[in-house]
Amino acid sequence: MYKNQRLVQQFDQNAELYDQFSTVHQKMAYRMLELMKQIGMEANEILEIGCRTGYLTQLLLDHMQASSITAIDLSKRMMQIAHEKIPNYEQINWIHCDLEKIIVELEANQYDLLISNALIHWLDFPSRVFREWFDLLRPGGYLVLSTFGPETFQEFRFLFQQVEDQLGVPQAEHFLSFQSATEWKELLQSVGIETTTTMEHWIRHEAASGKEILRTIKGIGESGSCHNQSLYTSHRALTSVLERYSKTYRFRDGVYTTLQIILLVGYKPKSPTAVV
Repeated sequence: MYKNQRLVQQFDQNAELYDQFSTVHQKMAYRMLELMKQIGMEANEILEIGCRTGYLTQLLLDHMQASSITAIDLSKRMMQIAHEKIPNYEQINWIHCDLEKIIVELEANQYDLLISNALIHWLDFPSRVFREWFDLLRPGGYLVLSTFGPETFQEFRFLFQQVEDQLGVPQAEHFLSFQSATEWKELLQSVGIETTTTMEHWIRHEAASGKEILRTIKGIGESGSCHNQSLYTSHRALTSVLERYSKTYRFRDGVYTTLQIILLVGYKPKSPTAVV
């Protein structure tokens, strides 16, 4: 199953609980907004890809003074919640569609700003999608993205590897594989986007227990698990990981996990060079 399809399933299933767990995505949204303010970025026509329940959409309305925002998401239930939270803004155009096929819904050279929060690591074909996003931007238009870096959830990754080695079972992929800032920058440049800013932040996310952290990861749709272990093996591994987690990664009265946040800002040159 494509990552995109798994994302639809997870968001539709967890839409009602998303806002309870989305403080991580909210922090990322604020960092994006602060970065845009520092740059002095202005935008009249904005395209938000992956609006979820509308948190970043509201921030853009409050701070960017845009005349029009096109907000897109692949989860119908997420978009319903977003529309209910922001019902009275006529300048928002809500579109439900596949996030990797939005080019068929929109016009080229239309947007001053294309923004997406915590989404690009879910793309199955990022290079192709970035080419389409490039086409949607007006010459001189900005692209602002956030994602997670490869050090995200490193504590869980280490313990799962340790436990599975001791159980003598193949290594399973329990979380999404995140690319580095350099890899994302190279992908953007390969389609003609000029990257101006790349920033990385590390956040220590605290919780009462490892189990609570896993609930948060699932609640915000970042688990991405596609392992094929038996239920018995998977249960044994998870039980052992959680026991070790509470002893190994204690902080104050609970535990913590590491989140590596990557922010990327680029623009479409006013006289773009051809990209082969």
